[in-house]
Order: sequence, then C-alpha cells, then structure tokens
Amino acid sequence: MVGPSGTGKSHWCEALGHAVVEAGMTTCWFTIEDLGVLVRRPELYTNPVLFGVQALFQHRLRAPAELARDAAARLRQAPELLHHASHALDPSLTSPRLLRRAAHHARAGAAFCRDAATLVEPDDTDSRTSLHTAGDIAADAFEQFASILDTLADNAHGDPAIDEARYTAVLTTKEGSQLNASDQTVIRQVEDDMRDWTLSKIVWVTDRGFSSEEDRRYLRSGNHAYIIGEKLRSGSPEVKVALSRQGRYTEIAENMRVKEVRISETERFVICHTPEAAERDRLMREQLVAQLTELIADTDTLSDFKRGEVRGKISSKPGLNRYLRATPAGKLRIDQAKIKAEENLDGKYLLRCSDPHLSAEDIALGYKQLLEVERGWRDMKQITDLRPVYHRLEERIRAHVVLCWLALLLIRIVETQADTTWAQARRELQHLHAGTFTGPTGTFEQVTGLTKPQSDLLAKLGIPHPKQVLDLQASPR
Repeated sequence: MVGPSGTGKSHWCEALGHAVVEAGMTTCWFTIEDLGVLVRRPELYTNPVLFGVQALFQHRLRAPAELARDAAARLRQAPELLHHASHALDPSLTSPRLLRRAAHHARAGAAFCRDAATLVEPDDTDSRTSLHTAGDIAADAFEQFASILDTLADNAHGDPAIDEARYTAVLTTKEGSQLNASDQTVIRQVEDDMRDWTLSKIVWVTDRGFSSEEDRRYLRSGNHAYIIGEKLRSGSPEVKVALSRQGRYTEIAENMRVKEVRISETERFVICHTPEAAERDRLMREQLVAQLTELIADTDTLSDFKRGEVRGKISSKPGLNRYLRATPAGKLRIDQAKIKAEENLDGKYLLRCSDPHLSAEDIALGYKQLLEVERGWRDMKQITDLRPVYHRLEERIRAHVVLCWLALLLIRIVETQADTTWAQARRELQHLHAGTFTGPTGTFEQVTGLTKPQSDLLAKLGIPHPKQVLDLQASPR
C-alpha cells in the first residue's frame, strides 16, 4: 500500500487485521524489511520446526502424550514450509556463505528429526511410533532442502552485510552516528582517513575476529603489518603446530613470558604465557569438574531417557559440557583427555604477526596495548560522554567525536606523565577552588592553598602553580 504520510494507511491495515481475526482467520503483520529478510535468510524457515520441537521437550509443561502429538504435528509441517522456502529464497540477494551455513544446519536438523522419537519415554510405544514417522518425513524434507541450498549457493552473489547495513541505517537515523558498523568496515574507513597522515608504517593490533586470510591480506596492504590474537581452540593446523613445538620461554615482564615459533615464511607466531592466568584457569577448571562430577553422580542407575535429560541440561552450559563425554553405552563420564588438553592451554594465548622486524617482546607488549585501546573506548563512552549523540548534521557529529577524542587524549597524557589514574588525579584537583571575597574595601579572588599531592601532580604535568590572588579590585571611594 502506497500513499502520502498521514492518510491512514496503518489504521486501515490494522482494521483489516482485526476483521480477519474476528472471521476466525490468522493474520501476520509484516513490514517491507521483514518481507525482504524472507528472501535472504534460510534459517527463518528451518528454525520454527527445529526450535519448536526442542522447546516442547525442554520445558515439558504438558503431559508426555500431548507433547508427542504436538511435536509430530510440527514435524509434519516441515515439507510444506521448506517447499515455500526453496521458492522464496533469491540467490541474487542471498550470501553464498549464509546458504552453505544453512545447508549444514539443515543436515543437522535432519539428524535431529530422525532422533525425535528418543525424546519420549521408552514405554510410550504409540508416541514413539508417531514421532518416528513424523521425524522421518521432516528429515527427508530437510535433506532435500539442504541439497537445494547447495545448488543456490553455487549461483548466489548477494551481500552478507545487507541486514547489517539496514540496522546501521536505523541507528544512524536515531542517533546520528553509525554505532553498529562492523570492525572490518570501521578499519577500512580509518585507513582511508589516514591517507593524508605522514605515517611511514602502521601496525594493526586486532583481536581474534580478524584472523581470516582475507582480513590479514587487507591489513598487510600498503606496507603495513598486524598483530592478531589467534583462537587456541580453533583446531587450525597452524595452532596445532605452534603448540606442539618445543622451546624455552623468555621472561619479558614480572608476570609474562613468551616463546616464538617459526612455522611460516611470511608470518611469525608468538606463544604468551601468564602464570597468574594459568593458576586462575586451573582453579576455574577444577571448580567446573567438581560441579560436573556432582551432576553426573549416580546417573548410571537412571533410565536412558532420564540420563538424556541430564545430558541435555549439561549441554546448555558450555563450561561444563566441555569436560563431559558419553560412553558407547550412553553412560556419562568426565573427559580426562579433554582436561589434559586444557591443562596445556592454561594461561596461554597465541599471537600472529606479519612484521619481520618486531621482537617477540614487542609483539606481546603491543597486543597488551589492545586492552588499553578497549579501555579507551569505554572511557569515551562513559567518561567523555561520546553517546548519546544529539546532533543531526554529519560535520557536527564528527566534531563531537573529535572533541571526545581530544578529551581522552588529555586523560591519557595526565595518566602517563603523572603516573596515576585519571580518577585519582581528578579527585585531587577537584579540591582546588577559587573563591571570591567582598568586603568594605573591595573584592578579591583567591585560590585555596595547594596540598602536597596537588603540588606534586602539577609539577609532574609541568603546569605552573596558580597565583594565590587572581584578581583584586578596590571599592570606589
């Protein structure tokens, strides 16, 4: 429906919806953006069936027979729903990456549907038979849908950031600043803005979100370099090789030691180990294992169904599920091999660097500065009031951000030169006041006397002490 603003289009649609409901029909309210998502996101069609069945048995708010009946009804709806999805998805608007991920999701959904009968009690034969039949129907539909998604992915060329751009536009409209742009987009904009700067080289320090080969290639462009944190549990060949190499650690700080591992001609890998973090990881793991041991105690005496419920509850807690394994007979045990593997990772993190000239110590300390950068963002949001933005014009928004950045720069200068925190420095200087005194002979403005901490702080910052009397005016005779 198209028409000028204020002509009652929304009221007309709402009245039509009420009439449909009163007639006993079902109505749904969609915006143009919502309809656009339906042609781009495959999981919007697979999730209702899978999560709908899972939610029924997760809470078990009704009798088992009713749960089985409702679950079978939802599973039988899968073929029609996925048939509509195969016709609705548009490969010109959908990302190949999203389609391939959805294909894996659909195949996992097929396995879930075939095992749906195990969600009910073993002695409930009718319910198990009904769920088994409905599960096979849904599983066949999911496998067929996965094949369709594979075909669509080969021809797809949509942009995966369509939804992100839409949400960013919403934030831009509401607050006047793009506060939801991805880190990759922000870095590209920053590099474009820095072209006019007289910088011979830039070393990018990023977290694990930039570990893909495409991101690393971009960060190396223009004779730049990077330091990137790697995921130790990613299972990548490089991580496995780096952790398996023997060698001695070098102490670089009171609570840090590093070891460089050469496994590539173009990149360097540095393993950092922090003893305090290792002790913290060990204590945390012991607590998790003790909690898990208590949860699975005496589960051998339970039925397969009840034991499955315990395993389902544990699976929703990643920290506990990490150390759980199931025997071929379905018994729950502590995974000792996993505990031993985790012990090898205590207090460690792996860094990847493309600069051949930086020392291992500089790489480790450079990555630690990333924490200071993140603290800077928090300070800009909380201390210098970067948000909310009450401006609409772009130049005013940029001016607001620059002023906040300058305020943060002054904060860091104070902290660096005075060897103190900004909160402590501000607390001391806030007690420095100027008072105006008026008497029969005139008016004068005087500063309170400096305390020892205030005097030391001003000396470290190179700020001269204020005059005792700032202004003096005699009364006219």
